[in-house]
Amino acid sequence: MGTYKKSSETRAHILEIAFGLFLERGYYATTLADIAKEAGISTGTLYRHFPTKGEMLFEIRRVSHARLRGVLESLDESLPLLEKLSILTRENSAATSNRLFWGQTNRTDDTNRELVLALRHEIYASLDSLRKEDMFRRELCEMYASLLKAEQRKGGLDPAIDVDLAGEAIAGYYLSKIDEGILDASVDAAQSTIDMMSVVIPRISR
Repeated sequence: MGTYKKSSETRAHILEIAFGLFLERGYYATTLADIAKEAGISTGTLYRHFPTKGEMLFEIRRVSHARLRGVLESLDESLPLLEKLSILTRENSAATSNRLFWGQTNRTDDTNRELVLALRHEIYASLDSLRKEDMFRRELCEMYASLLKAEQRKGGLDPAIDVDLAGEAIAGYYLSKIDEGILDASVDAAQSTIDMMSVVIPRISR
């Protein structure tokens, strides 16, 4: 247990240092050697935890989704469906952005965009990374669908609604707004998705 905890703490420390450098110097201008030096570890130790910068980006995704699962499981069942969907959406945005884009005080819109674009580049860099991203996206769809299914079982949602398809639609809309935000920093993906759900959910509720 002690070794695992130390390894987990080392990984967290590396990520903190890495993303600070990404935002300060830029993702592509920062090397693994830079990260190792700033973190006070050898390059060998860094490679054991993160052999590439892309692995660091995917680790953020993994940690964010683990946090999101916890939020989903802790939601009060008595809350209205739209409120539960909104909480999940805001937490998804916060869990990622606080760690990846807006968690540092030295952030700029340019460094934010570069990190988003870097993640997109890493996603399509190999079949393995594309499979990882597909897993994250499917999981997000399933989280939304699980809330819709629970509401449908309670009789609060039109039984004719395909909740799995609806979950995919919500997740897809959110992800499209993330991409839109690359071009327009004023776009709030979470709020845009909540606004959309605020119109649609009442129409399919009973």
